[in-house]
Amino acid sequence: MKRVLVVVDDDSMLEDLAEFEVAVSADGFAYFMSLENRQEYLGVVTVDVAKQYTVSDVKVMVEALQADPSKIYLGYQPDQSIGRRTFSMTFWFIHSRRIHDARSGLLAFPTEILEGLQRHDYALHVLISAVRNKSEIEEIHLESRLGASRSRSTWRDLIVLFQTFFKYLMSSFSSFLVDIGLFQLMIFLFGHLDSDLRILLATVVSRVVSSVVNYSINKYLVFQNQDSHRMPALKYFGLVLAEMLTSAFLVAVLYRLTGFPETPIKLLVDLVLFFTGYIIEKVFIFEKNK
Repeated sequence: MKRVLVVVDDDSMLEDLAEFEVAVSADGFAYFMSLENRQEYLGVVTVDVAKQYTVSDVKVMVEALQADPSKIYLGYQPDQSIGRRTFSMTFWFIHSRRIHDARSGLLAFPTEILEGLQRHDYALHVLISAVRNKSEIEEIHLESRLGASRSRSTWRDLIVLFQTFFKYLMSSFSSFLVDIGLFQLMIFLFGHLDSDLRILLATVVSRVVSSVVNYSINKYLVFQNQDSHRMPALKYFGLVLAEMLTSAFLVAVLYRLTGFPETPIKLLVDLVLFFTGYIIEKVFIFEKNK
């Protein structure tokens, strides 16, 4: 059976882990991928010593990897803190995968899966990259419990967690500027028409132009989808059509009900469509084929 390398981020556990092949590095995955002989290993188990995992915890992870090296394993310490549950739900919303402890400091990755990932520089980056590749992930309940002081999210974790959503936000904001600018221009140019027709024409023109820009940015930069254009494009512009008609309908209805200017109403309606659109694009349009 191939060996499993255990990488700890400081040397305080070296004596306790004498039965394993151990290395010390602050960046466990990057260290492992830098090894020229990494193919000799079945995989790697990385340990965040500060989270006080036990030798038994590490042994469980090593044995799980040896028993089935086709999956990724995350050590999961029982904890029902609001911080962890919030982080877990946010991870699900952004990355479409339900994981109880995305900030686990005890992870086991097979060599083959690691070599197929784009990121190896930080544990959460590595996990997100694995999720994007649709790798199978199994969480293993550990005997040790997570202390309250270790359940808080760090700023770096939050930045990494929201990175994809930030990109989506900036992409949407860029296309929004095009959309709202053209919408206002069309409202001015078609000011002599009936309000319903004026709103519909302005919505169509502005949304078609801005959606082409938004599609390109989302596909390649935000969701990093390298599949052919055919299916993603069909789905995306189907979504654009649905959102465009929904936006036009709701703006027209709210305009008649409230008498408020069309542009502020459109801002409110499109804000709601923004969040629903993110989930649909992430899960049904730009999700990578395995």
